[in-house]
Amino acid sequence: MHPELSKRLVIAQLEEAVAEPGLFTDRVQLEEVGYPNFFVRFINKNEAIRLIRFESTNYDYQAIAVEPVNPVNREPLPTDQWMLRNGGGFPNHDMKGGRPFLCFQGTRDYYTMDGHRPNITGERWERWRNEFRIPDLIRFLKNKIASGEWE
Repeated sequence: MHPELSKRLVIAQLEEAVAEPGLFTDRVQLEEVGYPNFFVRFINKNEAIRLIRFESTNYDYQAIAVEPVNPVNREPLPTDQWMLRNGGGFPNHDMKGGRPFLCFQGTRDYYTMDGHRPNITGERWERWRNEFRIPDLIRFLKNKIASGEWE
């Protein structure tokens, strides 16, 4: 809710991510840094490029939104171009018009999906905030994509 604070948090955590040994490699690259959006390019085991947009508006108050986008025009991917999760698709999200979303803790869409809402699970992002910092989210995605769990 404080744009300057959100921006400072994002920049500081991105600096931590860049300084973390081995997080960024030839297969995981920080492609563009801006606020509220920054982009990380991942190359999966099949050599496919996966560009992920991190949207951090109100990051001082809410989790980051994480979404794969087209690597050329950076538009949201049509459902048929989404990566697979363990050979299947990702769940759909009502607040995204029924489109799929990357379902994992620490992201805005996770906590706004009907089955994961804090009033149902009792789990709020704030409780886990220190474990879902930007370097942690990038590391999580790197591991999923590199292992082939997410293609």
